[in-house]
Amino acid sequence: MDALRDNGRFVDYFVVAGLKVVPLTAPSQGGPQGEQQDPNALTQFFFEPSKPSETDPLKTSFKADILNRYPLHNHDDAALPQHVWMFCFPNGIHLHTTRQPPTFFFFILTELDGSRFYGASLCYSEPLYKDTSSFNGCQFPPHMTPDPNTVYYAPTCLCLLSHHPYYSVHKQFLSYLYNITNTPTYNSVVPLERILSNFVETPLPPPGGLVHLMVGKTRVSTTRPARGAFPYVDPSISFEALFKCLGLDNTIKVFGLVLEERKILFTSMQYSLLTLAAEAISHLLYPFFWHHVFIPILPLSLADFLQAPTPFIVGMHAACYKSLHFHADAIAEVVTVDLDNGSIQSPFVPHLPSLERDELCKQLSQVMYPEVEYGFGILEGQHARRDDECRHAHPARVPRVLPVLLPQLSSVYVVPTQVPQSHSHLPQGKIPQHTPGRR
Repeated sequence: MDALRDNGRFVDYFVVAGLKVVPLTAPSQGGPQGEQQDPNALTQFFFEPSKPSETDPLKTSFKADILNRYPLHNHDDAALPQHVWMFCFPNGIHLHTTRQPPTFFFFILTELDGSRFYGASLCYSEPLYKDTSSFNGCQFPPHMTPDPNTVYYAPTCLCLLSHHPYYSVHKQFLSYLYNITNTPTYNSVVPLERILSNFVETPLPPPGGLVHLMVGKTRVSTTRPARGAFPYVDPSISFEALFKCLGLDNTIKVFGLVLEERKILFTSMQYSLLTLAAEAISHLLYPFFWHHVFIPILPLSLADFLQAPTPFIVGMHAACYKSLHFHADAIAEVVTVDLDNGSIQSPFVPHLPSLERDELCKQLSQVMYPEVEYGFGILEGQHARRDDECRHAHPARVPRVLPVLLPQLSSVYVVPTQVPQSHSHLPQGKIPQHTPGRR
């Protein structure tokens, strides 16, 4: 099943997410419960906290919601996921007393039919509560005691959703949109609504064609793969970063565990690195495709997915994962991949043939680190030492590994003799050979 839904749209939705507000209507004066409310009663709106008992606004997380969207109606073939705000703020909304720098990351939503929404989000801070007055008619809950002399900042998220992973172009447009809306001197003859609609409503060309867009005064072009061609890999997905985070030996281990359909959990203190790693390892599966749960950034509110009995590839912020308290048996089969420290905790050993594996490591090393010369052995310790030496190689000298990597990976993996029932969609034996250098 292809993850890309051919709906002819370059972008499906533009979403603005932020603090969720809930109404609190003053009760009618007198009368039994259930009596009709006074039509003149005032309706107040409050920011909804995740923990109603917390009184300090800085020590609790607040719930998020969709504040605005374009278009306002759902497409007939792809409705806007109402839970998209979870992925804009995976750990909820936290207030700060200083303005936070803008951050950017990608996320992926998998629909029930297997198709995927690729999200690009830009989060920035704006002042929320300057004094005892309300903000846009909204207030803190009555039980909270904010400091009237403190300026509170809350994040707002600009998000683009598409069925096509054009991360780089989406990031460029969101950055442009953020810059012009946060520039006091901005005075354009073109309304923001028109800028937004022109970008969102850009049609996709037929397979094999080019996509041309204008982002401000910059002309941006990107390609759409032809049918049957190698899947599109956005320039933002860096295979180099995956190998530098884990090292060559650990990357091959993760690749083997993914082929065996294990439960893979990536952790990092950077949201952007989670999606990068999950996308990179999934592209290395070609011509296979991961049909199971695929959530590169798992919101804290959906942490129970880690106890699912089925295979998955998910990513989670390292601090959020450490705050969880699961029974050891519930996550006993989860392979934890720490991207920040380059380590793996796994109860399994991938079934990769040793000779082919060593040959694969040798060829990958020659591609990734051509300036480093040394001998190869079959001991993992030798590969690990080499990983430490090469992990800090200059990024500009490390070429993209995909064109040479795929043919070699395709020829090394052999499915174990006893294939579990859940592996029924994997072909028996080796992955078909592909001509080296051919995309």
